[in-house]
Amino acid sequence: MVSKKVLQKIGVYAMAAVVAAAPIVGLVCQDSLLVSASGGGGTGNRVEQPAEKPAEAPAVNNSAVTTASGQVLNSSVAGVYTVTAVDGLAVVTPAADCTSAFGSDAVEMLAQNSDHGPKAEASLQHGMAQLESDGVAATKGPVVDLLAYVAGGKVNDIAAPITVSMGVPADFQTAGYDYAVIRVQEGGRVSVLTDSNPDPAILTFATDGFGVFSMIKAPSGSFDKYK
Repeated sequence: MVSKKVLQKIGVYAMAAVVAAAPIVGLVCQDSLLVSASGGGGTGNRVEQPAEKPAEAPAVNNSAVTTASGQVLNSSVAGVYTVTAVDGLAVVTPAADCTSAFGSDAVEMLAQNSDHGPKAEASLQHGMAQLESDGVAATKGPVVDLLAYVAGGKVNDIAAPITVSMGVPADFQTAGYDYAVIRVQEGGRVSVLTDSNPDPAILTFATDGFGVFSMIKAPSGSFDKYK
């Protein structure tokens, strides 16, 4: 079971639907999505992507994380991993189990520095406020977009969780602290996903949904109530 606690559904949520250009892994650009409390929808500002990756830009593939002992964990799922806000991101669930979780082997991930909108940020801040009301003195860290696609179609939720590891930046590592993520999904679903690995260099969590993920930290034991 995913270690999480849904904090609250926000009435309105907007996340910029930034996806990779089609020539890279076959993904397509979409409009931003606005979801209202009444269920109505609309489109926001379109986020344009270049038709091709700029020739002058070096290739970025941060689909691996390195443990404190130096072990390199490579992602088991293909995709676009341009994230630099954290020290790499890898899906560490075996490929066969990911195929089972998604119901397909045509799975691709998009992991990038977050380009979420102000309402998604408001949802993250609401999550931080809820943690504070629970007596958790958490510090918000890097924010990433982790999106999933099956045969080019965006997937928001899956039936069985997969496990993801993110490298904790050196300047966010604090001795005596535990780590977790606040996850915000379309529809304003805000959850806390706890760290399942004591390695101080990586944050490992199980997720059955995708969207905006903010790394957070708090004194040791603070997140036990969310497990």
